[in-house]
Amino acid sequence: MFDLSLMEENTEKHESGSPCYMPIEDDVEADDIGFFNVKRVNTPTYNKQIDEIKRELYGFSSSDIDHGLIAAHWLAEYGVSGWGNIIDENSDNIAYSKPVARKIFLNPSFRMSLNSILISHGANYNNYLYDEARQDGEAVKKS
Repeated sequence: MFDLSLMEENTEKHESGSPCYMPIEDDVEADDIGFFNVKRVNTPTYNKQIDEIKRELYGFSSSDIDHGLIAAHWLAEYGVSGWGNIIDENSDNIAYSKPVARKIFLNPSFRMSLNSILISHGANYNNYLYDEARQDGEAVKKS
């Protein structure tokens, strides 16, 4: 038997975002773990936003499209709805804003690391389940 409700997603999380917690160092307290709130990919809203970004970047030409650049623009403009406990190399807190998000996600140095992690998070249905279903699913895995 399979309980179909274990697959039911919380569509509010699609738009508000699900926290994607960053890898932590040994000395980081639980309240200080950095995270990005990532919206769900492959929703109708996401697909419209991607089409809009493609038109803005490439017009109607579909040759030589850089999908990493499109994903970076999506994260900066739509995909990340906020973050917490994110610091720079000087350990200064980085407050969320669209201009700062653009600076981070459009930086080519983050495309294969941070951006890829966040897009993968947005594609994983487990991150958008109702919290009760996620807890039930984890209990089933442990048994």
